[in-house]
Amino acid sequence: MLRTVVSNPLINIGVLSWLIAQLIKTIRFYIQNRFYNWHQMIAAGGMPSAHSAFVGSIVYTAWRLFGFSSPIFAVLTCFGCVVIYDAMGVRWAAGRHAEAINIMKECLLADPALTEGRKKNLLQIEEMDTSLGHRPREVLAGLVLGVLIAFLCFDVFHLA
Repeated sequence: MLRTVVSNPLINIGVLSWLIAQLIKTIRFYIQNRFYNWHQMIAAGGMPSAHSAFVGSIVYTAWRLFGFSSPIFAVLTCFGCVVIYDAMGVRWAAGRHAEAINIMKECLLADPALTEGRKKNLLQIEEMDTSLGHRPREVLAGLVLGVLIAFLCFDVFHLA
């Protein structure tokens, strides 16, 4: 089982693309903020989209391994479209909702009429993560990165 997973180019190239995208996000965070936040290695959202890098790399690898007319390529392409739609639509909206909820919490906490009990309840609610989805340019950057990594792995270094 483990040998099959380790020798599967779709998994290997996809995971490599995801890791590189997450590493780029971590480095960009360091450059912008002058400190490392290793949470960026697993965080959603940001530039480039690791989900899109993963999808772009496995779709490209499936095309090179099985061809355009293969069912595997077709399924992965459809799966990729769903992932990208989710990143730019549903997860982006969830991030904006989280932002609005965080602002509402701050406004409620600033209200002098707020009772101590309600204030205690509000303080127990953690701040919501607002970086969940992606802008189109972040998705495009992730797709380009994923396809580039798959191209390098498959066509240049012949690792697949």
